Amino acid sequence: MKPDDWLGAIRERESSGDLLAAFDMARRALAEYPKDTALQHRSILVLARAGATEEAVRRFRDWDLQASDDPEVLALGARLAKDRALASSDPETRGTLLARAADQYANLHDGNGDPYPAINAATLWMLAGQEEKSHLLAREVLRLVDATSADSNEDKEAAYYRLATRAEALLLLDDTEGARRALEEAATALPEDFSARATTRKQLARIIEYRNLSQKALSPLTVPTVAHYSGHLILPAGREGRFPAEAEDRVCREICKAIDDHDIGYGFGSLGAGADILIAEAILERGGGLHVVLPFREEEFIEQSVRPSGDAWVERYHRCREQADAVSHATRDQYLEDDMLFGYCARYSMGLAMLRSRHLDAPLRQLAVWDGKLPDEPAVAGTAHDILAWQELNLPRTVIDPGGRGAPGRQSRAGLRENRAFVFGDMKGYGKLTDAEILIFQREVLARMRDVLDRHAERVETLNSWGDAIHAVFNHATDAAHFALDLQESISELDLAALDLPEHLMLRVGAHYGPAMQLTDPVLDRPTSVGGQVNLAARIEPVAMPGSVYVSEPFAAMLELSRDPALAADYVGTIAAAKEYGSLAMYRLRRG
Repeated sequence: MKPDDWLGAIRERESSGDLLAAFDMARRALAEYPKDTALQHRSILVLARAGATEEAVRRFRDWDLQASDDPEVLALGARLAKDRALASSDPETRGTLLARAADQYANLHDGNGDPYPAINAATLWMLAGQEEKSHLLAREVLRLVDATSADSNEDKEAAYYRLATRAEALLLLDDTEGARRALEEAATALPEDFSARATTRKQLARIIEYRNLSQKALSPLTVPTVAHYSGHLILPAGREGRFPAEAEDRVCREICKAIDDHDIGYGFGSLGAGADILIAEAILERGGGLHVVLPFREEEFIEQSVRPSGDAWVERYHRCREQADAVSHATRDQYLEDDMLFGYCARYSMGLAMLRSRHLDAPLRQLAVWDGKLPDEPAVAGTAHDILAWQELNLPRTVIDPGGRGAPGRQSRAGLRENRAFVFGDMKGYGKLTDAEILIFQREVLARMRDVLDRHAERVETLNSWGDAIHAVFNHATDAAHFALDLQESISELDLAALDLPEHLMLRVGAHYGPAMQLTDPVLDRPTSVGGQVNLAARIEPVAMPGSVYVSEPFAAMLELSRDPALAADYVGTIAAAKEYGSLAMYRLRRG
């Protein structure tokens, strides 16, 4: 494809709200056209919209885009400065950075008279407390956009941003009703670009909060609801149970009604016969986006969760899978009669739904087909398990009763696997050290690692070390994340030159969350975690950027579920893991 073709495809994925897929597409395009400024610009903009500000800033600098004379590229630089300012938690620093970003936008406006940088400058000056400058520029923006009358040559995107800019200027001047009317027109101009709506909503919400205005102004910019879905497997005809075959039509109607009532446009879940497939089909029929997550090897999943309900459900499974926007594997391991993999898959799906909701500034809901019966003992998987996990998040849900008369099914089976968070770290450049340098490394660097471990000792479940490498296992992703960041920050503070160590020494850290078998090491006679997920975790650290912490998508999803405000993970793309382990979606861990 030519660069323009790539750009069109990227923007199509972006407008649907799948920013991560849009970024991966941009990376593939840049592999063909590495010097194309428009592709560089779009890939950075997608990252910024996804909230990956620091990764976007790094790429902007690496490609030397600050030297560009393209107004759109320079506006992107101002946007990144704005995002950094808004992320600052210190009020004085925040005010300074907001004013600095406002000046960048104002200088662009002075150079070309474009109302887009002008409205950004006006909003930033408002947030920086300089209301007089904000009001003056907001009135100038209104004059500019009102002088630019819509004509037959104006494309839909240009019309949308003209109207959104007008709405923003009116909000700055406290005219909420005028802003609402402008946004109604904007929504009509670009009805299906939900990424653009999300960006506008986030921008205008800051003004509304700062000025204590009515939220009704944003009502025209609705974004479809993102749903995690779950439910019982359907039984073959003639059998009684929790979801009997004769209830299918009624349940299907109730699913469709729930999707319409709550404007569900995106679904995240598995694809078992019965509830899962019925919900997936309903979302697809309405033109929505479907992200399927499978708990283990696909052929085993079909035999466990689809075929027992009848061969017709297998055909429906494949039709949904082919139409899905994405299919992820929570693991590619064997089932081994271990139902915990189903529970892990469900939580992974929930985390992915929450990530999409955050990117789109969209409502979030669970849609479940459940008879309301709880198991006699705590379960590791199942619809009730999913319901209770969602309930802990205190988020809305819709439950449809299949009306079955069966008792709760068999107790979910727990195998040897348990969910754990794995952290691997090693020093890039260690292999080139001399013996004298290794002695210093042992005394200074490893001792500092030990200090960090001591601070986290109560949360470290198992630990291993060899040479320059460290491997720590935790019960929770949040504990692993805090440890990984503390470790990276502690090592980064070392003055290597003062220690007579080469300055190219840098720590790489990778982390993953997943189910692993908890066994006793027969050689060392101590607890250990083993399995495919541990092997996967070990393949992340070698491709992590030195000086950073890279984490897998399941790890990022679990952080999203934790809602820890002190932690965040920014998408960096699909990256080939070490030792030909395949490509993995990677995130860069940072402080929130």
